[in-house]
Amino acid sequence: MAAVSPTVRWDNKLIVRSVKALDRKPNTRIWLDIGTGEEGSVSDVKDLRDALVKKGWVVNSDLMYFEDKGGTHDYKSFVRRAAPILQYLFPARVEPATAAIQSIVKITISGVTRKRTGKMLVPIPVVTNR
Repeated sequence: MAAVSPTVRWDNKLIVRSVKALDRKPNTRIWLDIGTGEEGSVSDVKDLRDALVKKGWVVNSDLMYFEDKGGTHDYKSFVRRAAPILQYLFPARVEPATAAIQSIVKITISGVTRKRTGKMLVPIPVVTNR
């Protein structure tokens, strides 16, 4: 799951309260990020991160927390973070020789990342916060 630049303060931090109310931690990997240029949002997202950690998620393991220095709540900032989000949520499961030739080559406006494998482009859906 990816929470990209989430509006944590909505409904008096409903998402934080919901995490705190969990009976048990589900087996879910989470990417959580925020741009430091999003006024007032960084501390709210840190509250969500801390609530997740208290429920058992481990930062840099099944919880990836990232602060995008200067990032704002806009398409340009989201595109910049798309590749690391996808790499974290969908880690490569390929032979070492194949992995060496793979690279992210283009992020299109339609919201699809294309990965080059040899000469073939394979579309990968982009997870967005809507």
